Amino acid sequence: VVGIDADTAEAALGFGLREARRTGRSLRVVHAWRVTAPVAARPVALLEDASSTDEQSARLVLGEAEREAARREPAVSVRSTLWEGDAGEALAAAGVEATLVVVGRRHRTTIGGELFGSVAREMMHRSATPVVVVPVSA
Repeated sequence: VVGIDADTAEAALGFGLREARRTGRSLRVVHAWRVTAPVAARPVALLEDASSTDEQSARLVLGEAEREAARREPAVSVRSTLWEGDAGEALAAAGVEATLVVVGRRHRTTIGGELFGSVAREMMHRSATPVVVVPVSA
């Protein structure tokens, strides 16, 4: 399982594809998304538009990862999952049936992860499946 987001997808996907090819396994790419507008800040009609826009954006990120995977490793079978909600929950759920969970790490410091949250750290604490954290190159 590879967690995909717009900032860390390239590094995590590359590692996951190489590992899938090396082991002869398939790859599942997972992208989680949330509505970016706070519920109380918008009328319902506008919130529905925000949700639709956020979902479309998430589908674009996931679609790009699928195309990149097919380009890099055409022999690796790739399936994808779009998850509305928390990225840690999505990866933990997908990781139950996996042999490895791969996530990228965009924060270069502990403080960055503390301030903005860290899916990688969350996965290391909650996953029963081995987790690989791939740093994004500078």
